[in-house]
Amino acid sequence: MKVIRIQMIGLLIAGLLISAFALQQTGIVRGKVNPPENALQIFAISGTDTVRSNIVQGHFEVQKLKEGIYHVWIEALPPYRNKLIQQVQVRDGEVTELGEIYLSVK
Repeated sequence: MKVIRIQMIGLLIAGLLISAFALQQTGIVRGKVNPPENALQIFAISGTDTVRSNIVQGHFEVQKLKEGIYHVWIEALPPYRNKLIQQVQVRDGEVTELGEIYLSVK
C-alpha cells in the first residue's frame, strides 16, 4: 500500500512538471523579405539565445521565442546586404509582425 502511495505521488509530481512546460507560452516573429530570392535565413537573437529559421519564398516565421527584446538578423545573398532590425519586442502568446522588409544592394 505504501509503495502504491509513493508511486501515485511521483506520478502527480511528474504530471505537474510536464504541464508546467506545456503551459509555458512563447512568441512568434514573422514577416516577408523583398526581394525573396535573395533572402537566405533569419536569426532572432536575445542575449545568449539565438533561434534560426529559413526564409521560404520571402516569408519567414521564427517560433518558440521567449518573451523579451530581440535583434533580428536577415542573411542576404549578394549583391544584397544583410539586414539588422533592432529592439523587436516579443511577448508570450503573441505574434510580432515585422511586415515587409526590403533588402538594399551593396
